[in-house]
Amino acid sequence: MSTQTDEQSGERKRKRPVRSEYLFPAYDLGAALRVTERVEMDGGGTLTEEALAIALKESAKSSAFRLRALTARQFGLLHKNAETLSTTTLAKAIFKPTTGQEKAEALASAFLNIPLFKAVADRFKGTPLPQQEALRNILEREFKVEHDRVSTADRILMDSAREAGVMRASGGSSYLAPGAIQPLQDDPLANPPVDPPLGEASTARPQAQPESAGGLLDIKEEDLADFDDNEFNKVWDVLGMIVRKRGQRMKDHEADGQDQNAK
Repeated sequence: MSTQTDEQSGERKRKRPVRSEYLFPAYDLGAALRVTERVEMDGGGTLTEEALAIALKESAKSSAFRLRALTARQFGLLHKNAETLSTTTLAKAIFKPTTGQEKAEALASAFLNIPLFKAVADRFKGTPLPQQEALRNILEREFKVEHDRVSTADRILMDSAREAGVMRASGGSSYLAPGAIQPLQDDPLANPPVDPPLGEASTARPQAQPESAGGLLDIKEEDLADFDDNEFNKVWDVLGMIVRKRGQRMKDHEADGQDQNAK
């Protein structure tokens, strides 16, 4: 009876849903740039959420609008204070650059502001990207992206890389080449600590994704979109602790599963 219970417990651990340690936004960089452009061009760098929604012909209360505005903040392109959005230094370098190099570096920085994208760029630095199926398997197995979100992560990653101009083609292969550019430090929302090497628990502030805390708290992206920058930092600090604990728990579960298989 005890043996059967142990086996069932081990099976439950192996079937536990995997959660990514390197989270990513709901939309790609192109969507974030389109939202930011309206703030910069229509409002001179500052617009209320209501005015931005009108400019985009959307409702300020709609999920699509709120998530696109949040995505722009995650890429480091917008600040939020109460119900007002303003463009960051990074955004101005993209939409009103003084040189072509400044714009190229700003786009690469925006791309690297997403923890998953930076981790993938570091993983394949100087080496060609694998074919789509292999890349998706790596996203799931190494970066712990949930199985049902792997295709979405792959699409958002690749679309953002093309939009940022960090995709390079050579000899029939594709490369992620953002260079040595690091995320700019002007936006607290978009600059988490540098991700650790794979195999270590992430210390990055998680990008907003639906998460569940033991069934007691369901944090959705729409909830996070309501916070201004100062409030956002406090929430990120707490969620960062959850992500680190979750990462260690995942590794413990995987180790338990390997021990069970060895027996």
